[in-house]
Amino acid sequence: VLTIGMLLLSYLPGGLVRWQVLLFYDVAIAGLLALLWWRRDEPGPITPPDRADRRWLIAGAIVLGVAGSLLRFTNLGYAEFHGDEARAVLRASAVIQGHEEALLIHRKGPVEILVPAAGLVLAGQIDEASARLPFALAGVAALFALWALGWRLLSVQAGWIAALLMAVGGYFVAFGRFVQYQSVVVLTTSVALLMVAALLQTRGWPRRRLLIASLCFATGLLAHYDALAALPPLLFLLGVLLHAETGIARRARLLDLVVALAAGLAALAIYYVPFIRNPA
Repeated sequence: VLTIGMLLLSYLPGGLVRWQVLLFYDVAIAGLLALLWWRRDEPGPITPPDRADRRWLIAGAIVLGVAGSLLRFTNLGYAEFHGDEARAVLRASAVIQGHEEALLIHRKGPVEILVPAAGLVLAGQIDEASARLPFALAGVAALFALWALGWRLLSVQAGWIAALLMAVGGYFVAFGRFVQYQSVVVLTTSVALLMVAALLQTRGWPRRRLLIASLCFATGLLAHYDALAALPPLLFLLGVLLHAETGIARRARLLDLVVALAAGLAALAIYYVPFIRNPA
């Protein structure tokens, strides 16, 4: 929502101002609340974990959250912008001033520009800690997305071990403290895979889950083409899902998949059509 919303706003003539961003997202929130009220879907029955499992889950969540947060949030503004960070923030400033060309000459996708641009236009200024904070949040959220994915595919312990390894892995820690796309790619691709993996087990809310998967994967591709690394497992899980269905159910699932794919392609087209047509 942040990426696509800021991308659409950046195409408005002239520079971006605070009221435009506030109005856009207030309307978006109101629309989502109205949709939620209109649908009123009741969740299916969920079997609560027993007392021992519940204690393990709480302890695991605390360890994962504390380890991931300490390594990503502590002294986040320790150094000035440098290298790719400086380029992203400078181009965010250019976008706010009405130079959308700054997005189209950027070769890694617009997310790392649009995220700091949102903070910059709302606050009127930005420093190192506040520019890095959204990416650090994405890095911590990605830990729990990976845990949930491993839980769905293997076991709660396997997912937790994978997430803990990512929590302390130097590559993921470093880019969780940097104004760059990596944490966003890991988060969005993990969520996309999680949505499809969930369908293999519960079959609940198929269109909604496929739509979330498609939009998250598209957001990952708007961050960087590194997100394509998640395409083979995503296609494999979708193949397993379709193979498990028969007759009318399979046709219904194919229709859901077409709707989700159209939404994802539309999200990508908002940026990549102007990008490809740009003379640069």
